[in-house]
Parts: sequence; structure tokens; C-alpha cells
Amino acid sequence: IKKERNKIKRYQDKIKLSMEGAQFHLQANTEEIPKERLKSLVWAANGYLGGEDYLNLSSVLNMINLDLPNINKEDLSEMSVEKADINELLTDLEKANTNGSLTNIITQIKIKLNKLK
Repeated sequence: IKKERNKIKRYQDKIKLSMEGAQFHLQANTEEIPKERLKSLVWAANGYLGGEDYLNLSSVLNMINLDLPNINKEDLSEMSVEKADINELLTDLEKANTNGSLTNIITQIKIKLNKLK
């Protein structure tokens, strides 16, 4: 019975993280300031990744990729202070990318990050 409780607890934790991701995803969809939108997207991606919600994670990563040209390096450094570090997210994504399904989007995001002024 204890084993089953632990299993249920893990599922509950994943659902909670995914729901937090969804909350930030919705927030990002209504945000007009590029840095604030990107910050919400990074938080959403972290939630979806922790909740193993790969469908929504993919959607958010594509949004991040599209939004990156709208910010600058100063915005990124401010975001990392505010616990929305895109480089930490990329590190976590690379660790989770055991089957290679995220390689393309990770690479695209890194290329855009390197082009920021």
C-alpha cells in the first residue's frame, strides 16, 4: 500500500507542476511586455518539464523561440535574477532530452540567444 501511495504522490506532484506551467502559459498569452512574456514562458516551460507535460512544453518552447528576437541581453540578465533563467532551462532540457526529441528546438533557442545584442 505504501508503494501505491508513493506512486500516487509522484503523479500528484507532476500534475501540480504541469498546472503551474499552465498558469504561467496563460499569463504569457496575455502579457504585452516582451521581457515579462518571456519570463512567464520560461516559468511555464519549467512547470511543464517538471510535470512531464511534453505536448505543452513543446508549444511553450516554440513560443520562446519566436519571442527571443524581441528582447536583449540586459533583459535576460534581469530575468535570471528574477528566477527565470533561460540558460538554466536549457540545461534542464538537455538533461531531460534522453530521446533527442528536444534537440532541434534547444539548438534553435541557443542560436537566437547568441544573436541577442
